[in-house]
Amino acid sequence: MSLSLELKEIFEASLLNVEKKTINFGVAVSGGSDSVALLMLLLPWSLKNNKKLFVVTVDHGLRRAATDEASYVKRLCLKNSVKHEILKINKAVKGNVQAWARENRYKLISEWAKKKSNSICFFGSHS
Repeated sequence: MSLSLELKEIFEASLLNVEKKTINFGVAVSGGSDSVALLMLLLPWSLKNNKKLFVVTVDHGLRRAATDEASYVKRLCLKNSVKHEILKINKAVKGNVQAWARENRYKLISEWAKKKSNSICFFGSHS
């Protein structure tokens, strides 16, 4: 058994514990390798299990590359017919940059997920 097939099987087995009535799934994808891998695992699983997948990317506005990364995720989602939104933080940085980014990212993603559905199950690798 190849490692990728084994990983896929472990991933799908872990999703068996997810509430069966949940129809909508959200995932935060930053454009980094870990979150793109999560998306690539969720895409075939959501189709196979008739689950609707929503993707969100947060652009903190802290790096020039962030806009390109968000655009990459958007193109990847378009290619796979998945709804994608880019959320931007429009606040001045206060205090510790990492803490500020995390707090604002979690707030935006939480608000986004609440707007999507009461039955959304959220996955994310944004740390």
